[in-house]
Amino acid sequence: MDCSRSRPPILVLLLVFLLFVESSWSQQAMSPAPTTTLTPAPAPASPPESLCNGIFLSYVLELRERIHPFTSNPADQHYSFRATAIVLNHGTADLVTWTLLVPFRHRELLISVDGGVLANASNSVLPYNTTLDANVTAFSGYPNMDLKTPIEMTNDLSQIQTKISLVGTLFGSPSPTVPLLEFLDLDDPSYICAQLPDFNDSGSV
Repeated sequence: MDCSRSRPPILVLLLVFLLFVESSWSQQAMSPAPTTTLTPAPAPASPPESLCNGIFLSYVLELRERIHPFTSNPADQHYSFRATAIVLNHGTADLVTWTLLVPFRHRELLISVDGGVLANASNSVLPYNTTLDANVTAFSGYPNMDLKTPIEMTNDLSQIQTKISLVGTLFGSPSPTVPLLEFLDLDDPSYICAQLPDFNDSGSV
């Protein structure tokens, strides 16, 4: 048998097969990719202060941690907490010598107050027991006693806003409950506080 004669057909068949595979691969590579329709991401929710054209009040609980001594009665359990109260002038008139009213409900003991001072306490030495107040604990701004308007201050937050940082201890209210306030208010009868929709820890006056 002459083996030299049998090789060319095999080489030809192999060459044709390789060309077919290459052609097939090229067609797949050059075919257009399927069209993907991108769904736009939903727009982020507007911050609550953007809904206010007056005086914006907010109280945000930032930390609540169970601390010793541990007790078997949930109502008497101690928790450390950190919160921030905000007074922001989004109106057209200066807010002069303002006082923020905070109705604490969980026997809060204030250890630190930064950005404001206790206003209705005859003895404001810290730590301060808020149960000594009849109904609400009052805070005044310091050093920002007067809040300018965003118009005259070009929205400079250092001039139109005050943040009061609070650190202390509260009692009860174990998880998953959140020890928020019933309301926030200004000690000024010319303002009326209204709850903002969908926000249970902020208000607009």
